[in-house]
Amino acid sequence: MAKEPIKQYTRFTLTDLGAIQAEIARARACGYAICDPESDAGGSGVSAPVFDAAGACDRGIGYRRGVEPVQ
Repeated sequence: MAKEPIKQYTRFTLTDLGAIQAEIARARACGYAICDPESDAGGSGVSAPVFDAAGACDRGIGYRRGVEPVQ
């Protein structure tokens, strides 16, 4: 998966591949994903797939609120 170490932006950033895979599995099982301050201090977001009439994932939608990203 990752060829280089994953940069840690906050103390909540997932950098372990096993933890990232577990989070992806959780999001698939729930049908949505939540991001608490993993990329910026104090920010959060939610995203979900959008399905077409045939039931295929056609696109995604998300909302994010928070502060400026940590550099």
